[in-house]
Amino acid sequence: MNIGLSIVLGIAGILAAPGVVARLPKKFFTRNQKPSLWLNIPGWVLIAAGLAMLLMPGPGAVVLLTGIVFANFPGKRRLLKWFLSFESVLTG
Repeated sequence: MNIGLSIVLGIAGILAAPGVVARLPKKFFTRNQKPSLWLNIPGWVLIAAGLAMLLMPGPGAVVLLTGIVFANFPGKRRLLKWFLSFESVLTG
């Protein structure tokens, strides 16, 4: 049961990620944003969960990337630009 659920959630995360990335606003990387505590806390929780899921069954990479998008830290925009520079990320 747990393995099947893990596979389903992993596939769902992989299928959903390109759509989420494609819907980012065009000015996402150029505008200055004030850090929001309400986005920062869930972001860091998702980063921790994503790191744990890299070692356990689950969509670790997708959850980790989602956490990075929500959290605020130095170099975040550069990291996201680098990740999105791969054509396979945007095309699925």
